[in-house]
Amino acid sequence: VAQEGSPPTETIPYVCQMTEAWKICAQEDECGLADAAVDFLQRLVEVHHSTQAMVTSVLGLEKTPAMDSFAESSMNSFILVAAVVLVMVPLISRRLGGLPPEDVEAESAKATAPPMRLLVITGALSMAIMANITVIVTTVASETSVALSGYVLAADCLGALAGLAIFRQLSMKHLKTAYQLSAITTILGNASYAWICQTSGSLVQLVLSRVITGLGAGCMYNTAMVMVHFAQGSSKTSYMVLYQFFVAMGVLLGPLIAAAGDLLPMSSLTTDAVAGLLMALWGLLLEVAILVILPEDISELEEQAGLTPDDIREPSAGEAMLQDYLHEYRRDKFQHLQGKGWSNGVALFMTLLVSAGIRMMQRLMWESGSVIAVANEFQWTSTEARYMYVAVVIAQAAAQLFFSSFIAGKYPDMTLLRSLELLQLVGVVLMFPLPSWMPFPQWARVAQFMAASVLAYCSNALWSGVLSSFFVKRTIQGPFSSKNLMVLNQGAIFVGIAFGCIISRAVEQLAPGCASLAALLLLGALLQLFISLVSISNISLDFVVLPLAILTGLAIATGALWPALGGTGASNVFTWHLVCMGLAWPFLGMWGYWSYKADALEGTYANRKYHMISMALLFVLMIAGYYAIWAAHQANGEGQFGGFEIKNGLPSISRGFARFAHVVVGYFVVLGTLAQVPAGVWKRQAIVSYGERVAEWHKTFGLFLLWGSLLAVGIGTWIDFNGAGGWPIWLKIGITTSVAGLASVVGMQKPS
Repeated sequence: VAQEGSPPTETIPYVCQMTEAWKICAQEDECGLADAAVDFLQRLVEVHHSTQAMVTSVLGLEKTPAMDSFAESSMNSFILVAAVVLVMVPLISRRLGGLPPEDVEAESAKATAPPMRLLVITGALSMAIMANITVIVTTVASETSVALSGYVLAADCLGALAGLAIFRQLSMKHLKTAYQLSAITTILGNASYAWICQTSGSLVQLVLSRVITGLGAGCMYNTAMVMVHFAQGSSKTSYMVLYQFFVAMGVLLGPLIAAAGDLLPMSSLTTDAVAGLLMALWGLLLEVAILVILPEDISELEEQAGLTPDDIREPSAGEAMLQDYLHEYRRDKFQHLQGKGWSNGVALFMTLLVSAGIRMMQRLMWESGSVIAVANEFQWTSTEARYMYVAVVIAQAAAQLFFSSFIAGKYPDMTLLRSLELLQLVGVVLMFPLPSWMPFPQWARVAQFMAASVLAYCSNALWSGVLSSFFVKRTIQGPFSSKNLMVLNQGAIFVGIAFGCIISRAVEQLAPGCASLAALLLLGALLQLFISLVSISNISLDFVVLPLAILTGLAIATGALWPALGGTGASNVFTWHLVCMGLAWPFLGMWGYWSYKADALEGTYANRKYHMISMALLFVLMIAGYYAIWAAHQANGEGQFGGFEIKNGLPSISRGFARFAHVVVGYFVVLGTLAQVPAGVWKRQAIVSYGERVAEWHKTFGLFLLWGSLLAVGIGTWIDFNGAGGWPIWLKIGITTSVAGLASVVGMQKPS
């Protein structure tokens, strides 16, 4: 069989059968020949199984039903949460009035820069913190499965969030103490991780060691504040981008240190153990450097940077009051609204949260997913995949250095942001593998993936530096200061890293390859562009709300009519409940509501006409949709109240709480609409005929009906209406995200 070239997976069953046959013969074999044959064949089987186990362990691809189920639930849950938050928050920030304008006074201040010795220590510490994460990205799957390895990586972020609360309390005066504590956690965390890997410790022990390591990552707040504090005026953008170069170098050095485990002659230690010990050594050297190089008194460094006491002292009560007044005036002039300054600060922080989260989620999805993807796509070893990873990150580090030296600060931030977003999108699209029928050799496919990865990854990293500067320039006094902004920024980064690791590893557990990684990154890039257009560029929401309403309505209708998507087909009367209600509320209901908010209809009288037509059609479709569900329940002998019954004098729900909640909210919407529509007709007639306003409650009650309808749609999306789990998960997530986005703008006040 082996001579015929059969793969091992086909050969081994024959070997196993031969082994069993020889065992039977051995019972009557007196010369011992059969025993020797059995021993040989058993060793062959053991070698094969150990080889297969080694390959599986290196890549972490334990394809068991339980592990796949765990990976699928992790992927779906985290993608759903991320998508809903990333769509809702930008729209809510627009409800709050948008971002404050740039602080021109701060931008025109004199240019200062951090002293070289502080810059070197800050860079080395920032690199160590990032290397703590990436040093195990390419190897941690060998300690557990691909899906679980995402949680081990995320444990660093859990520790970082706890550390952030600690390091936030250490002001610039205690910078040396903060740096020392971070170095100590690097030593302790990595040393314990090395010991656990060497002794084959449990998953819980692995996670705890990474939490300890992650505690020191909270110091990223302090390193970022060094750039904010010491880099003033026109040099701020350049140094914020340089800070991202430090991050990029840390991302690069992690896998290189991990590779040392393969190269150093330490056969008695595992690869992860060697990497952990090297990182602990880095922490020790860093601790010594901090003690020797950094002074105890930070004022010495401030003097070297050219910062005067007036530049760094806290403003007096009178000066703070004057600054607050000037910022309030600046915001009010920007918005043409009085009393909305506080809401602009909230919008700024909310936009920062989702922007920092999505950019780091994107980067970690590539970093943690690309090694697994290329190993499966091109049949590479983990070492070869690691070299690809290092090459892309080297390109990113070079791009950061070039960008900070020659481009940052020389062009408007908005121009740079939009250009980098589009370049990232192009890179992600090019990352999809070429069709198998196209006659391209493997080296060309590898080159395509690497070039696309360089373009997408570098664009994302450069975008983050420009964006940080963009937000810092818009901070205001009080709770929305640059210090609080940096705390929030670091927290969002750690959450983004955790989400990126878990999602990408779960996807690669289920469908390892470049196509699944590219699809995941494409979703992230589109969400990133959406956040930028809505929150940063302030495009008209007409381009968001109306298309989102159309897509949601059509998605529900298509999903109901198309059996391939789990729909029950046009011949089933129940189908038309989904079709009619989907077109009635998410589509026509939102169009009718938005007719009074649309920028395109501002200053015209057409909005009343559009509102009336939309709501009239909605009423007709709603009645038809209710009849369809009533007829379906009647034909099946089911009750009309979602399984709610009175048994033995006690209420009970026989068909699940979700279905019952959907029915309760649905009846509120249907019965409310029966009162809302006549009131709307009466109100219009009174205005046209007598110029009087009646039924003033009509507007407010309409908002509650619209919110209720979207809630009913959101609940109904997850109901198993076909006995096979309902719609596919991707369609459920898409509809839920769209409905959440539409609900975010209901009740929005249009600025006058």
